[in-house]
Amino acid sequence: MNRPEYKRDLYTNYMIFEENENAKDYCARMIINNPINGMLRVERRRIDEKDYYYYDITSRQAIKWLFERGQLNLEQTYRILSGVLTTLEQAQEYLLCEDDFVLDPEYIYLGISNFETRICYLPGYGQDMQKQLLQLTEYLMNKIDYKDEEAIILIYGVNKICSEGTCSFAQLRNHIEECHDGKRRKETASEEKTDAGEKDEDRNRKRRIDHQLKEDVAFEEKKEEAAVTPMKIVLMLLTMAAGVGVAYFVSRTGILFSNRGLYASLIRIFLLMVPLGAVELIAFRFILGLPTANEIVDESEEIPFVFTREEESDADISDGWREYLPVKEEERAIEREEKTGFGAVPAETAKDGGTDTVVLARAQEEGYYLEPSNQNYEKILLAEFPFFVGKLPSGVDGVIENCAVSRFHAKLEKIENEIYLVDLNSTNGTFVNGKRLKCNERIQLNLTDQIHFADVEYRLKYLQC
Repeated sequence: MNRPEYKRDLYTNYMIFEENENAKDYCARMIINNPINGMLRVERRRIDEKDYYYYDITSRQAIKWLFERGQLNLEQTYRILSGVLTTLEQAQEYLLCEDDFVLDPEYIYLGISNFETRICYLPGYGQDMQKQLLQLTEYLMNKIDYKDEEAIILIYGVNKICSEGTCSFAQLRNHIEECHDGKRRKETASEEKTDAGEKDEDRNRKRRIDHQLKEDVAFEEKKEEAAVTPMKIVLMLLTMAAGVGVAYFVSRTGILFSNRGLYASLIRIFLLMVPLGAVELIAFRFILGLPTANEIVDESEEIPFVFTREEESDADISDGWREYLPVKEEERAIEREEKTGFGAVPAETAKDGGTDTVVLARAQEEGYYLEPSNQNYEKILLAEFPFFVGKLPSGVDGVIENCAVSRFHAKLEKIENEIYLVDLNSTNGTFVNGKRLKCNERIQLNLTDQIHFADVEYRLKYLQC
């Protein structure tokens, strides 16, 4: 298969293959007249008595470029493989030859916004599908994030199935869905566990609140009962008067005085006053509503808490660490400044007369950089290669914040100490000295070359210490 050409027609980017002499006319007419989900939309054009297939790749990026330096997680791997399998399964309904699908990572395209997988069907291609799937999985194995265990299990399982003598789409589908559903089940179980923990915490909190409310209500009731009112004062005075009357009546009978002497009389008076005083105190307690010894209960038995101190300390620790967790946007801003910034970086501060003096960081090491003609944009230091340029902060090395710039706009490569620029299917184009690059076209750059990413102008320069 010859390498394709790339062409832009008005607002559409095309990948162009010349028709193979072994192509079946039925397959060509089928894919042109019946667009199938998951396939690159195609049209056939005849130029100079030769037929060409024009595949629409607008706003899409090939896997080869998208993950040239990145790593694939489980969800991304699942979407790629599931998308490829779904397209192959649908193609069987149209009686298309599965060996005519091109599963080269350079020709499998993904939507940047929705990660939708689209593959190329080239009539007459005729490469064994099982071998293509095996090569694709071997490529993806080198791009997997090896910290993602589920992704490793998924891709190695697919590779093993493809390595066997007999391989069916049903086997691949079952394994892919099983791995993906297993991840979902783990996430669901984790969420249910979290929800259960939150429910227990809410229930404990509610119990604590209810218990506290009951205590408050009981306290207010006791407080109201213990409050001194005019009626209670009257009753207390009457009780005191009754006690005095009883003592006077007893004294009039003469039983308090003894012929044996003063000490005997004092003992008789004491024996009278003790029970009389006890009766008076009981009466006062009853009138004031104070609790008796029998009414005092062990409150620890009534507290319905199940929230332990150990759990509380763990919660406090996790909350305390939250303020130290990194924020993605801040990380990106710092990383972007380290890669592109030539300005001041606070290395240390010194107090001088009550004001902070910022000491600038050491100058950047020597290397190539892109200098903007418009001061509203930052200089871009080409710290490593390949170096990707675009407006998607999470996916590129050099961010250009301009709506005309594509998410993945272009990349710069260093080959034998020479810098090359490649357009990555950008919408508004990449230009060098006024000449627009074709999609995936590589051009060597020279110092002071005028480079345009859409309408943002830069010049290639070299920083020397």
